[in-house]
Amino acid sequence: MVKQVLFKISMLILPLVIFFSFAEIILNKYPTSYSKIKNNFTKCEPKIDIIFIGASESQLGIAPKYISSFSSFNLSNSSQTIYNSCKLIESNLTKLPKLKTVVLSIGPLMLKSSYSKNIEKWREKFYYHYWHIIPESGEYSFTWKFKCGIYDVRTIVQSVFMRNKFEKSLSNIHKIDSLGWEYGEDDANESLVNSSMGKETVKIHLTETDLHNNSNEKYIKNLYTLLKQYGIKLFLIQPPTSQYYYNSIPSVILDSNIIALNRLITEDKILFYNFQSDSTFTNNDFRDVNHLNFIGAKKLSLKINEILKSNIK
Repeated sequence: MVKQVLFKISMLILPLVIFFSFAEIILNKYPTSYSKIKNNFTKCEPKIDIIFIGASESQLGIAPKYISSFSSFNLSNSSQTIYNSCKLIESNLTKLPKLKTVVLSIGPLMLKSSYSKNIEKWREKFYYHYWHIIPESGEYSFTWKFKCGIYDVRTIVQSVFMRNKFEKSLSNIHKIDSLGWEYGEDDANESLVNSSMGKETVKIHLTETDLHNNSNEKYIKNLYTLLKQYGIKLFLIQPPTSQYYYNSIPSVILDSNIIALNRLITEDKILFYNFQSDSTFTNNDFRDVNHLNFIGAKKLSLKINEILKSNIK
């Protein structure tokens, strides 16, 4: 009787084991933005002078190929938290013998953001899988070591039975160049750069914001102290967003962000460059309300290049 029950159970489990094993093989064949950036970063490690790091505003807005004075790499990624940015630098510091400066990008909402109540929380699995970074909450699963453990069931099913749809979801990965920059559209998209899109995008981003979150200041301070021990500089920058986006952010959020920034600038003497107030950026420089296009990225990168030339020997 027991053998019959075990046999029936095994017959139920076996198809699942075969399916997920097959899916694991397929998923391992396809790159992600995380794997592509990590592989390119590993190749560049010995010669990197400057690292740019942050969320998508930095990933799309800073092109290392225009940083002519130094060998640089953009280690940013979409919705990358300050916690993960700091952990990426800390965990790779000993592999970067030539590193002179880290440029941490902070958007107008970033200092009060985290994955704790974020629709992007799924990304924690990818940082653990590719970079071995334990989530800020400290909660993780051994299953995240496997591709089937970091993707949702729908994506896993697509990878096996709807390969074309799955491959289409990875279409942006080819836009990430060998130095980590994801290049955007050449021209401004007027349907995405307007007042209503500004309000809608801010509304989404506010769900990721917690005014009582002071952890990000601590992470930046800790990173600054660590880098200082190695003789490495830390710069903070605020990339430009369109006025449609920036003016839609509640003043209480902006004020909270400014107060936190001022503490970092005055108490820790961290250099900060605010490109939000740079009037040379116009709507024509944006692909949507909070991301620069190809033209805007080149403009910002050239400005950063001049700052680096003036501050780094």
